[in-house]
Formats: sequence, structure tokens, C-alpha cells
Amino acid sequence: MMKNLYLLFLVGYVIFGCNENKLKQIKDININSEELRNSDFVNDSIYFSFKNNIESDSSLFEASSLDFSKNTGGNIHAVALIDNNQNIRKLKSVIIDTIQETVHEFYYINGKKRVSSKLISFFQKESDYFHQYISLYDTTGVLLYTGFKTFEDPINAEYIPFEKIDPFIDISDDYAKNIIQQQGDFETNFRGFVALDTYNLEFLKIGSNEGIYSSLLAISDENPVIQKLKNNEEQFKGKPLRVEFTKVTRGDGFSYQLLLNVSINP
Repeated sequence: MMKNLYLLFLVGYVIFGCNENKLKQIKDININSEELRNSDFVNDSIYFSFKNNIESDSSLFEASSLDFSKNTGGNIHAVALIDNNQNIRKLKSVIIDTIQETVHEFYYINGKKRVSSKLISFFQKESDYFHQYISLYDTTGVLLYTGFKTFEDPINAEYIPFEKIDPFIDISDDYAKNIIQQQGDFETNFRGFVALDTYNLEFLKIGSNEGIYSSLLAISDENPVIQKLKNNEEQFKGKPLRVEFTKVTRGDGFSYQLLLNVSINP
């Protein structure tokens, strides 16, 4: 009797083990298979492959915008990936305020949007959560699809597919282009000087004349242009400047933009 029970237990254990292995294999296939869908859009793999190819293209070089602060709080900046022909292949803008971060990403072919993405991260005391939109376009820039998903864990976000929403949303890249090209609200007009005694630094303040956004650049060398602006501050206030800069992080963690060169546009 005991022998029969033992054989029954052994057979059951083997069956359970086989089923468990099959379940694990199915789970692995579901996670790793190319059949795992990014969205409910037909042939969406074309678009996501296009996006990934741009991300992994080591021949593209990165151009970073100035960091701008909003007069009501928060900051914004943009980054572009550019090819050897000076064409923007990817454009990314990041807007941060007290309650959320919004990241826009745009991927281009022949100057036309092919994929657009908008990721909103909501900052909460207990846990963050995320909303993401994606828009897909044909090669001429005509909008074909917009999908949406929400999630709490960014690590698992890629396993949650986008689902179609109607009407479609054409995510605009005008704002991101203005940031990287220093246009509109992000012009580099002379706005004055700001001293930061804590770090023994003086900054050139630039921005649009409307005063919505501004940017600060630390002055390391009082060249003739800086001296001219200081001696005639009211006369030059609002005049367009051309600036060159780099970003610096001190040993204590303080980060700022360092002015390399400045000239007054005619």
C-alpha cells in the first residue's frame, strides 16, 4: 500500500514539475517573443523598430539646449540627435514642475514626424504613476494612430501595450523645436545680471522679453562684451544675444551653465 502511495506521489510530482516547466516556458515566450505587441496598431513593429534604430545609432551627435526656468516655477530643456547632414532625427523636451514631469520625444524621417511620444510622470507622496501617449505617422507626416497606456512601474511599462484612443492626438513638436532653436518663449535676449553670493558666482540672465522663461549662465571672464552690457545695462536690455556655453558640475554637486562666449546680435 505504501509502495503504491509512493508511486502515486512520484508520478504526481513529475506531472506537476512538467506543467511548471511548461508554464515557465510559456511565460518566457510571452516576455521574449517578437509577438509581444507594443500596441493594437497593425504592423506597429515597423514604427518601434524605426524608433529603436535612431536611439542606437552611434553616428548621431547630441545637441543640448539651454536650461530654462519658468517665472512661476519649474524648468525645461531639450536635447536633439542630429545626423551628419544637420538633420534632426530625434528631439526630446523635458518639462518639470512641482507635481509632474512631462517628456516629449519625436522621431523624424526626411523632416517629418514618424513617431511621437508623451510621457507624464505624476509625483505623489505614496507612489508615482505614469500616463503615456504615442502617435504614429506615415512617411509624409500624416497621423495614423494614437495609443494610450497607464502604469505604476516603469520597469514593466514595455509589457503593457498601447490601446487606441479616438480622436487621435497629434503631439506637437513646436515647443521642443523652439527650445532647441532658441525661438519664441526661449529667445536669448539680454535680461540683466544675477549674483549668487553663496557660490561666489555672477550670472548673465537671458530669455524672452515677455519674461516667461529665463536662463542663467555663470560668468568666468569679463570680456569686452560683458563689460559693455554692464556699463549700458538699460540700453541693451531686451537686445538679442548669441551665447555659447557648457554645463558644469562642482565637487559639491552644484550644477550650472558656464558662459564660454557671448556676442550682441545686430
